[in-house]
Amino acid sequence: MIDLEEAESGSTAVDVTSLVSGPVVFSASSSSVRGWTGAAVRDIMVESVHRVDRQAQIKYQAFPKSGHYTCQVTVTWSHPSKAKRSTQRRPIPNAATEVFEPLDALKHAWSVPSSLVVGATARDARDLAALVYLYTQDAVTSVGVLPPALAALWMQWDAALKLDEERGKAAREKARAEFLARLWADYLLHGQQQPKEGGGEEPVQPPTRAKTDGGGVSAVRTRMWGPQTIGDRRKQRKALASDELPARQFGAEIRAALREHRVCIVRGETGSGKSSQVPQYAVEQMLSTGSYKGGRVLCTQPRRLSALAIATRVSQELGDAAVGGSGALVGYQIRFDARASESNALVFCTTGVLLRRLASDPDLRGVACVICDEVQERTLELDFLLILMRRLLERRRDFRLVLMSATVDADAFACYFDACPVVDIPGRAFPVASVYLPQLVHMS
Repeated sequence: MIDLEEAESGSTAVDVTSLVSGPVVFSASSSSVRGWTGAAVRDIMVESVHRVDRQAQIKYQAFPKSGHYTCQVTVTWSHPSKAKRSTQRRPIPNAATEVFEPLDALKHAWSVPSSLVVGATARDARDLAALVYLYTQDAVTSVGVLPPALAALWMQWDAALKLDEERGKAAREKARAEFLARLWADYLLHGQQQPKEGGGEEPVQPPTRAKTDGGGVSAVRTRMWGPQTIGDRRKQRKALASDELPARQFGAEIRAALREHRVCIVRGETGSGKSSQVPQYAVEQMLSTGSYKGGRVLCTQPRRLSALAIATRVSQELGDAAVGGSGALVGYQIRFDARASESNALVFCTTGVLLRRLASDPDLRGVACVICDEVQERTLELDFLLILMRRLLERRRDFRLVLMSATVDADAFACYFDACPVVDIPGRAFPVASVYLPQLVHMS
């Protein structure tokens, strides 16, 4: 065990590793002799609680533990609406037990993590209990107002949380790298197993895909959709209007880039409407060609929520009765949720979904165009996807690729894809009204 009273001299008494090896004994018995500075931590807790509920009551219960003390502080709120604000904002790092416990609708308790720290006296334990509340609950309190020994312990917890976050980030990065390595191995394996001319042994076929995967040329889409499909649907159905978006003014330029080049970059400022309009132009261009054979347009988004939201919006703009339904133009496929039918000509998905498909189908059979949105994020998965897209462009002459971003180093991407064209879409300014505080109070 380590005595924290040495922390009052200004030096750090313990390091982060000591928080794991055993409990730290907190002692402030000689603090008054050396010159104790800082506000009383229990007074700070009273102020913190009363900021939420002026009628709240605070009760401390200290318990002896192996010659030392631990403590539990209980806050009784005056109304359930006040109690609902009481949540654990951040944990005590490396604590073996939970420090926050809802006793009932009005009572919430915070306990000193006895596995990490105990008080030399009952008074010290009560101070520690107040510190636990402030650390886990109050985002306003600054470490600078605390007494030195408690501030040192607070900073130790901060350092341990930061270390845990860094370890978690490293573990996630390692898992992502291993995932991409497995995808790359599967990609190479299935790429070598494609049928070769001149006979030989029968190649091993890739796993069978679900219908929502959209593999293969679709006679259903060929029969249902034609060059005038999108224009007719917008006129006949109650589709959402999007003519005010700046991207609508560049429709002809974007379609020309898709028609004349195999790869193009669309750089549009935030609010230009590129994420919802460019996929529609890609579908229109694909349907207008005489060689349309039922291929799909896949549009990737880095997050599931954005893929779902944009798919819903585009489906409404194109007049679909329901996104992903039979007879709809638009569908989506994300992890744990897929609404895509054979008739969908435009499917929104996450980057991970497309990577998993490439592992079993390196040639993306049945896909005419891939649109990668938010390429400026340069995540590990997205960079890996662009490598696979470049290899696919070398094998398929009928394949199209569109890169979209709000802010991107266009020269670097254009150089990587053989000087492909860049279409710039300006944003739009929104009116801003200045409202001063007296007017705001009067309005309310």
